[in-house]
Amino acid sequence: MRILVAGISKSATANGFTLVELMVVIAILGLATGAVVLALPSGAGDAKREAERLAARLTLTRDMAISDARPRRLVFKDSDYGIEGDQSAEWHLPYGGAVTGAKSVRFDATGSSEADQQFIVRVGDEEAAVQVDAGGEVRVAP
Repeated sequence: MRILVAGISKSATANGFTLVELMVVIAILGLATGAVVLALPSGAGDAKREAERLAARLTLTRDMAISDARPRRLVFKDSDYGIEGDQSAEWHLPYGGAVTGAKSVRFDATGSSEADQQFIVRVGDEEAAVQVDAGGEVRVAP
C-alpha cells in the first residue's frame, strides 16, 4: 500500500536521485573545475614577473634611501634578498629561482647607485634582466 505525502509517493522518494539530477550536478562540477583551471596562472612569464618584482623592490630601496637621507643596500643571498638592516623587507624567489650579478646594490641618500649594474633573474628555463644605472634608475630590460 502506497502512502502519499503532499502528492509524492513514498516509493518515489526512496529510490534516490534521478538521472537528470545527476547530470545537472556533473555539469555544475565541470563548470566549476573549468573556472578554477582558467584562473590558475600559467608558468610562462615567471622570470619576467619576478624581474618586475625585483625592479619594484630596488626602486623601494632607492626611495627609502632618499626619504631616510641615508644610504640603503639591497643584498642578495642565494634565492633570498632583502634590504640590509630591515628584517621586514626580505623576499624569496620561487623554487628554482636565482638572481645573478652583484651581491648587493647600494643607493646613497640622493638615490644614486654606485655604478651601472645588471641582474639576471632565472626561474626554471626562463630569464629576464633588471638594470640599475648609476643615477639610480631601475628598469626591466625588454
